[in-house]
Amino acid sequence: MCLPREDINHILSDHLKSNNYEFISCESLNTEDVSIGFLSSQGKICIKFRFEGKIQKLHIFIKTLPQSLYHRQKIIFSGGFHREVELYNKLLNNFHELIVDNTIPKCYLARSDDIVVLEDLTFKGFKNKNVFEPLDLLHCKKTLETIAKFHAASFIMEKTAACKIDELVPVIKKEVVMSKDNKTYKRAFKIGTKTLKKITEIYLAHYPIDLINKAFQYMESVGDKMKSSELYPNVLSHSDLWLNNIMFRYDDNGKLMKACILDFQIATYKAPSFDIQLFLHTCTDRELRDRHYYLLLRHYFHSLGVELSFSDVSINDIMTWNDFENMLKETLPVIITLSPLFLHFVLMPPDIMKGIMKDDDKFKYYMEEDRTDSILLAMQENEHYKQRLLQAMTEFFNFFNSN
Repeated sequence: MCLPREDINHILSDHLKSNNYEFISCESLNTEDVSIGFLSSQGKICIKFRFEGKIQKLHIFIKTLPQSLYHRQKIIFSGGFHREVELYNKLLNNFHELIVDNTIPKCYLARSDDIVVLEDLTFKGFKNKNVFEPLDLLHCKKTLETIAKFHAASFIMEKTAACKIDELVPVIKKEVVMSKDNKTYKRAFKIGTKTLKKITEIYLAHYPIDLINKAFQYMESVGDKMKSSELYPNVLSHSDLWLNNIMFRYDDNGKLMKACILDFQIATYKAPSFDIQLFLHTCTDRELRDRHYYLLLRHYFHSLGVELSFSDVSINDIMTWNDFENMLKETLPVIITLSPLFLHFVLMPPDIMKGIMKDDDKFKYYMEEDRTDSILLAMQENEHYKQRLLQAMTEFFNFFNSN
């Protein structure tokens, strides 16, 4: 992967805030550590340049539209790639004035038709964790602090601009994956529901059939329930907070220092509780949530209040703790339902998923016809995948059994 000189000049000028540099070279780097990109192709580049008499390097992370024709067409149609470009150009780059500690990566270039160029956070010490290993309490706290900063920036931006975020970036009013206009992705989720029904037949047949039917009836309509809250304040919601989209930085002794969130291709405008609960239900196990759920919610709410206070905004002017608790109740049925739909797709073992995605016919069949055999194979070959998925399904049925 290489960049035209015009783009390199734009990136360096933005990075250095100066045109007084000498370009030396541009080199593609190994991308074996880059995870599968469902909504883009990804690469890494090192730009070498001379500035103020010193030879320096800028490491960047590049996202482009997928090369596969089928995959590319679906991403263009879904609008996810364009959405992230719009968000960086109109909003997220301004967030850095409010959150200055790598809460989100810097963007040097974003064009809707072909490219997003971000800082490569691995060269700042950030790295991903194994997606099959649920987070512990400390990692959860750090991530919730970062989500609080991100949400605080949204509230502060709305106050500064005297208008709502979805007015500044109207594209976030519409869902990417569950949009009524996106027939391909609606079909993909219909196929996902079909697969989860088969998993239920094989692994969870002990649940009463009436309960199973009730739960899946809700699942089949969950896309219609993914919307901005009419009762509580909304924020720019990341809406895709699984472990692949969170990076952590540690000090030289291995102590956890910071968390960073990235990938905003399906960001929307929702109540803060959507991000919080989606994160907790896709990145932790039930044991941690049973033991620390209330503590973690309190930690987020406190962190949000602290971040808002730095800009002389009182959290009580936005929402009370009682509002927050009711907001969580409003969002929970959707999150409990989305969790198995979400996890069965994003946690697919890379060795199986890569084989599917490299073949257009296989990928189309997986997305639009049937993925049951692939999911069952993954459950047989990867115990972590199997347990995470069955736990999410169990919580799904238990929730509807008690409500």
